[in-house]
Amino acid sequence: MVQHVAPWQRHDVQVKASRFVLSLILVVALMGCTPGSDTGTRPSAPDPNDPQFVSQGIQEVVDLYQAAFRHGDIDRLQPLLRTADTAPAATVMRQDGHGVFQPNGCPVLSALTAGQFRDAITVLLQRFRILSHTTEILDMDTSSSEPTVLLQEVFSLEDTMSTNSTPLAQRTCVSNLTLRLTVAPERQELSGVIVTAFLITEVMREGPIFQVEMPGRVQADALARIEVREVTDTFLTQQVMVNTGVQDVLLQAREDGVFRGAVLLPGQLSPPPLQVVIGRAHGEEIVFQHIYQPRLLDDLVAHRIRNTEEGRFLSLIEARDGIIWAGDRQAIYEIDPGAMAAMIAHQLNLRIEDLAIDAQARLHAVVFSPQRSGVIVPLGELLCQTVNAFDPSYPFTIREPDSGQRVPSASTRAIAASGSGIWLFGSDGGVARVSDALQVENCINGAVPIDYDPIFRRQDQSTNQLLSNTVPAFVESQDGALWFGTALGLTRWQRGQFTPVPFDPVLSLAPGQLSQEQLSTLENFIGRVSAAIFASQPIETVMIGDLSFLDFFGRGLVKEDFIFSAVEDRHNRLWAGTVGGGIRRIETIEGTFRDTLQITREAVFSMDAAMQTRTPVHSLGQLVSNIIFALAIEPDGDVWAATDKGASHIQEQADGTVVITNYTARDGLVLPVRDVLVSEAERVWLATDGGVYQLTSEAAQLQGAVMHVDQQSGLESPVEGADVILQNTPFRAITDARGVFSLPQLPLGTTPYTIHVRSDDAIDGPFTQMFGAIELNTPAQVTRQFTVVRREPRIVIDPMQGGTYTFPTIPGSEIVLGPEGPAFPSEIGLTLLPVDSLPQPDAASGLILVVAAELQPDPLVFTQPITLTLPNPTPLPPDTVIILGCLETVNGRLDYEPPRGFGPVSQDGLTSTVTSFEALPEHCPILGFQAFASSLSPR
Repeated sequence: MVQHVAPWQRHDVQVKASRFVLSLILVVALMGCTPGSDTGTRPSAPDPNDPQFVSQGIQEVVDLYQAAFRHGDIDRLQPLLRTADTAPAATVMRQDGHGVFQPNGCPVLSALTAGQFRDAITVLLQRFRILSHTTEILDMDTSSSEPTVLLQEVFSLEDTMSTNSTPLAQRTCVSNLTLRLTVAPERQELSGVIVTAFLITEVMREGPIFQVEMPGRVQADALARIEVREVTDTFLTQQVMVNTGVQDVLLQAREDGVFRGAVLLPGQLSPPPLQVVIGRAHGEEIVFQHIYQPRLLDDLVAHRIRNTEEGRFLSLIEARDGIIWAGDRQAIYEIDPGAMAAMIAHQLNLRIEDLAIDAQARLHAVVFSPQRSGVIVPLGELLCQTVNAFDPSYPFTIREPDSGQRVPSASTRAIAASGSGIWLFGSDGGVARVSDALQVENCINGAVPIDYDPIFRRQDQSTNQLLSNTVPAFVESQDGALWFGTALGLTRWQRGQFTPVPFDPVLSLAPGQLSQEQLSTLENFIGRVSAAIFASQPIETVMIGDLSFLDFFGRGLVKEDFIFSAVEDRHNRLWAGTVGGGIRRIETIEGTFRDTLQITREAVFSMDAAMQTRTPVHSLGQLVSNIIFALAIEPDGDVWAATDKGASHIQEQADGTVVITNYTARDGLVLPVRDVLVSEAERVWLATDGGVYQLTSEAAQLQGAVMHVDQQSGLESPVEGADVILQNTPFRAITDARGVFSLPQLPLGTTPYTIHVRSDDAIDGPFTQMFGAIELNTPAQVTRQFTVVRREPRIVIDPMQGGTYTFPTIPGSEIVLGPEGPAFPSEIGLTLLPVDSLPQPDAASGLILVVAAELQPDPLVFTQPITLTLPNPTPLPPDTVIILGCLETVNGRLDYEPPRGFGPVSQDGLTSTVTSFEALPEHCPILGFQAFASSLSPR
C-alpha cells in the first residue's frame, strides 16, 4: 500500500505545527501596505517612451527588490524576474552558491540570468540570516527599450552555521549591482493592479568591493574584533575609521591587506549601527553602516544536554515528575533536568514526530516510517502500537494524485485531550480524538482496541464544515473550544459550530471559495508548497507532475495565513505561528475573535480588523525568522518561538513595547530549532538538529590575562589586543590594556574547552600563539593566565628550489625544505616557545616536552617532508630519541599525537634534529620535540 507523506513530516519540511493560505505572488499590497511602503508607486499603464514612467518604474523595481530582502522572502523577488524557466536550476551552482557568493555570503563578480540570480538568492536565504539590506541608485540608463540601473548594495548578515573555511561571524558586504530590465507584460492580480511595470532579465554583480566582519559572538559593553577588507582593489583604501556612536576607532592595516582593530560596543539590545568610513588619498570617502546584534549580560545561556549531540530532535514534552522526554529520528530520550544529561529510554528505530502525555500520565509517541506509522505507547518494557496508519479503521486518508486512489495520510502531531486520550492531527486527512483500551495482553497480541471520536473532516459536514483536512496546528482551549489551524485559515469550533477567523478579508480565501475537488488538490500540493518555503524556493516553481500550483489556483499563498503552530495563553488569547508570515495573536474584541498583533522579522504591528489597518508598535529587536515551527508560553505570558534560524523570546512590556531576544548559532545552537518547551520549573528547552538545549541564567565564566615575557630579561608585561578564542565555538574575547580578558555567559561543558590565544593583532605585536585546555562544568568563575613571546623576524627562502636555511636570531636552528612550489610563502619565521607555558604530553605516553617552536605564517601548507633543528634549553643525553609532534586537539584534549617524525640529539647534546615522516598537516601551529622521560634520567 502507498502511504501519503504528510507535508508536516520533518524529514522533508523540518518543523513542528502549521497552516497555509494563498499569497498574491508578490502581493506587495500585504495587509495595510500602501504605495510608498513595500509597493512603490504603480504606473497605470506601461509607456517605455516616457522617461518619467521609466524612472518611476525603475524605482519601483528597486523598492520591491529591497523589500524582498527585508522580508527574507524569495516569493517577493520571483515576480520581479523574467525567467525562461519556472523550476529552480539545480545545475546553476553547488549548494554553497559557489561562483555567485563567497562561502561567507558576500557576492563575487558574476553575470547572471534572472533565473540564476533567483537561485543564488535562494542559497543566500537558506544559509544566512539577513540582518539589513539597503540599496542606493548610482546611475540609470533609460535611453533604450531595456533600461539598466546601477545600484550600490549593502547588506549585513549572520551565519547560521560554522565551517572550517568560514567561522561564525556577522558580516556586511558592499557591492555594485547592475540590473537590466524589460517592460513587463500586463499581469493582473485579484486586486486588478499591475504588480510592476518592469522585470529583471539580467544581473551583473561587482563585488564585494568592501567586506566587514565581526567574528564570533559579540558581547555588549565589551571589546569586539572588527575587520574591514577592500576586495577589488579599485578604491585603493588608505585608512578605515569605525564610529561606534561614542568614539572613533582607527583600524590598523595589516600585511595581508586587511584593516583590523577592536571596538568597545555599547551595552544595549538594539545598538546603533557602526559607521564605517573608508578613505583614500585626496580625502575621498565611502561611508556605510555595519548592522550587528550583541549578546547582553543578562541574556540566557544555551547549554547542550550531554549525550544528545548526535541526535536530530523533533519534539519535547515534560512529564508530571519534571522529567523531559525528547524524540529524535531513532529513539526517545529521558532527560533529568538536574543532571543535564540524557539517556536513551526507548530505542524505536522510527522517527518520532511528536510526543504527548495524556491524563493517565502515559507517554504517546507519534512515529513515522514507510511501514509503521502511527502512535506507540511504552508500557513497562513493552512498546505498544495503538494507532496504526495502515489499519482499516484509521480515519485519515487522501486521494493519491497519480492513481486517484485513497491512501493513508500519517498523522504527525498529538496533544493530550481533556479527560482522557489524545488529539491526533497533522495529517492531510483531518483531526480525531483517540482513546484506547491498552493492556499488556492486547499489546502483545498487537490488537489494541482504538476509538476515534469525534472525527473532524471537511467531507463529513455540508455547510458547517472544517475548512481543510490539512490541520498542522490544533489547540483545545480552556473553555472547551477547539482551534483548527488549517491549510485554508484559522477556524474555531464550539458547541457544534465552526467560526472562521480571517486575518484579512481581502487576501484570505473565504469558506466555500474552493470546490471539493480543488480542496483535495490543494491538500496534495501543501506538502510541496511548504517544502518550497522552507527551502527558500518560489511557490511559483511548485509542481505535481505537469500541474503548476499557480496555474491550478490562479494565485499564490498568503504566508501570513499559513499557520503551522499555535498555543493559548492564560488570557485565552491564541498565538499562531505561520510559515513565512511570522506570529499572529488572536483575541476576543467585543465578542468577536480578531487578529490584534503581528510580529515579523521586519517589524511588529498592531492590527485593527474592523478598520482593516495595521499600526507599527515600538519594539526592541526583530523576530529571528518568519518561519515558525513551534510556540510555547511562559507562566508570565512571555512567548517563545522555534524557527529555522533560531529561537525568539518575546516580551510585551506594560507600555506596549515588544522586546524580542534571539538565540541563534552565535549562542552555540545547531540550527534549525524544531521545538520549544517551557517546563513547570520555567526553564526553556529547545530541540534542534544538533541536540537538546536548555536555556538558563546559569553560566560559567572564564577570566584571565595574556602576558608577554621578554626572552632576555625575563620580565612580564601585559599584551593588549590579543584574541582569546574557545575553539569550535562562537565564544571569544579581546584583552584590554592590562592584558585582561573576560568570557562571560559560557555554556557548561562536559568536555574541556580548547583555548586558543592569537596575538597577531595585539598592540606592539605580533606575539606567538598559545593554547590551553580548561573544564567549565560548574557555574563559577575560572581564572587562567597565558604567556606569549614576541615573534622572531622572518627569513627569505626560495620555495621553488628549497634548501637549507638558518634563523640568525636563534643560534643552532636550521630547516631543510624540499621544493614546495609557487604557492608556498617566500618568507618564513621561527620562534622558540617557553615549554613550561605549553600543554604537556599525556602522562600515560611517558613523553615529556623538551623544546617547542612556532612556524609562521600560519597555516603553512607543506608538500614535502621537512628536517628541523632546534637548540635544546638544557643539554640532553646524545643517545636520546626525539619525537616530533603537532599540538592538536585529540579526543577532547590537547596533545602532540600522533608522532609526525623523529630524530637524534647532537653529540654535544645542545641541539635536536627531527625529520618528518611526510608533509606536515596544514594545521600545525606549534611543533613539539618530545623525549621519553626514562631516557633523560641520570644513569
